[in-house]
Amino acid sequence: MLIKPRREDHRLIGFYLGTVLSGVGLAMFIPLGTAWIFQEWQPFCDYLLGAALTLSLGFLLRILCFTRKEPGWLHGLAVVALSWLCAAAVSALPLYLSGSFGSYLDAFFEAMNAFTTTGFSLARDLDHLAYAHNMWRHLMMFLGGQGIVVIALSVLIKSGAGGFRLYSGEGREERILPNVLNTSRFIWLVSSLFMLIGTAALTLILKSAGLSWARAFLHGLWLFMSGFDTGGFTPQSQSILYYHSWRLETALLFVILLGGLNFHLHHAVLSGRKKELWRNIELRTLAFSFFLAGFLVFFTLAKKQVYSGLSALFRKGVFLLVSAHTTTGYTTLAAGRLWQEWEPLAVLGLLMAMGIGASICSTSGGLKIFRLSIIGQALRQDIKRLLLPDSAVLAERFHHIKDVFLNDRIARSAALIALLYLATFFIGAAAGVAYGFPFYAALFESVAVASNSGLSSGIISAALPAGLKLVYILEAWAGRLEFTAVLGLLAYGWSCWRGK
Repeated sequence: MLIKPRREDHRLIGFYLGTVLSGVGLAMFIPLGTAWIFQEWQPFCDYLLGAALTLSLGFLLRILCFTRKEPGWLHGLAVVALSWLCAAAVSALPLYLSGSFGSYLDAFFEAMNAFTTTGFSLARDLDHLAYAHNMWRHLMMFLGGQGIVVIALSVLIKSGAGGFRLYSGEGREERILPNVLNTSRFIWLVSSLFMLIGTAALTLILKSAGLSWARAFLHGLWLFMSGFDTGGFTPQSQSILYYHSWRLETALLFVILLGGLNFHLHHAVLSGRKKELWRNIELRTLAFSFFLAGFLVFFTLAKKQVYSGLSALFRKGVFLLVSAHTTTGYTTLAAGRLWQEWEPLAVLGLLMAMGIGASICSTSGGLKIFRLSIIGQALRQDIKRLLLPDSAVLAERFHHIKDVFLNDRIARSAALIALLYLATFFIGAAAGVAYGFPFYAALFESVAVASNSGLSSGIISAALPAGLKLVYILEAWAGRLEFTAVLGLLAYGWSCWRGK
């Protein structure tokens, strides 16, 4: 990439951006078909217009910016960062036309929360939202969890070095298979397979809970898409509490844990390498993190006797802890009850779990447990260096899919991302305080947004100031892309400005 971008560089970014937007436009035919099946004619017109405009924009960019060049690293990062912003912008249009959102900014907030699997909603009267709009909300979450560029790589973009640069820009650091095209297709195929099995199981559970077959299937599909992609959207304003079903809650625990695991681990297990489940440093650290956060939660809840009986403690405490640690955002508590019922120490356990998140190369958000493992290994290595003589040769090794030697580049990368997350958490909290909210609640909300978690202290609502909505949109966007693509876009913009 040249210091001063040329017209060809802009065309290359425009071409790949048009490809991604074309994919988003094609995806709108699913809620369009849903509206037709259920004879929702106003939503049908909304998605017909949305699909037409998005496809027109995508095809126009592909025609005007046509190129056979593959993107470089900075091109790829800029394409990914812009793709997520533009995808949310065009996807918000049919939501805004529905009349269920107070403004286009609210609809954009909804779309960004869907794609980034953050899970906050500003929909008015969510319980009576049209089937088509609910389908689109959850479909965006499903696409965003896998990665909208990953989906484009699977179908629309050819493989190559440029494809890997796009893949890496979406916060994925690992190639499961040698070819990035096959890696993308593996992620998509595994997700689709789990979706078939999970939707069938959830449908049967919901039917037994009293829903009609049609509603049981739709709710089962939507809950799987948002659960596996650790997003937290539900078709009801009461989240999982609406269903009052311990069977559903137990099934969803398995779904969201599957979504929080590294796709590389899915591949290892499907390939017969089950030993990876207990040898992997990431899973070991995840188990320890669950234990530590769980101790804070359950010790406090039990000591204060917040819930009577193990059943209530499991349904509230365990479910919310797993939901927080996988950054899903499902809740079995009524609105506002978390801050009324839970002691600050238990809320701190959820705060830690949300900030850390689950596995890399998964649908989960947050810092990621693998980076926490690396930082811990680097600290242990530095302590050994202090204790050993200068002439000693020290090599720290860990197992993650394969044996890897720890080096300064890996440690610095993990530490940098961790610092960026921490800075974002506190910048978002400062913004909340500036708008008059208490610091602890503002910090909880900021961590939930930047880690794409979706559990709320009660700050986020339709009455949220517009400035804070924008702050949270940027936090969710940057956190989902793990900052790399955002920094790449800023670097590209800076090089353009310097070139004038």
